[in-house]
Amino acid sequence: MPTAGTVTSTFVKASPEDIFAYISDLTRHGEWAAADLKVEAISGGDVAVGSEYRSVASSGGKEFHGDIRVTEYSPPSRVSFVVNDETGRHTHEYSTSGERAGALLEHRVISELSPIGYIKFKLFDWPRRDKQAMETAYKNLRSKLEPEVPGYLRPR
Repeated sequence: MPTAGTVTSTFVKASPEDIFAYISDLTRHGEWAAADLKVEAISGGDVAVGSEYRSVASSGGKEFHGDIRVTEYSPPSRVSFVVNDETGRHTHEYSTSGERAGALLEHRVISELSPIGYIKFKLFDWPRRDKQAMETAYKNLRSKLEPEVPGYLRPR
């Protein structure tokens, strides 16, 4: 299967620990995602390698149902998971680095697509669209994590 990917990043005025706690709770991704998204935990307990989820994402009037499995969980710096849905297999890797006052959040997506899916990916300029969607998602994420008062540091 052909692969395609994107890498985006943003600076968040929050500690790596706060950012990691929020992004590693996959059930909360719908709070800040650019598209309509619902994620529910299938396996019980805390997030760990092997934790499983189901997702429903809506985009362009279509619903996409995904099975998600956490593949890496290394607090407070890295969480990775694989989503298998109608469009292919998508590996998401989030990493944080920084200090208490702020951190860089990087998101890497590697998608394994069918040959037709790959042609659509290139033809419809999905890398640009994915980056635009992530800019919206990052804006939403920052609104959840950053304090409204300039210079205020969220207590730990």
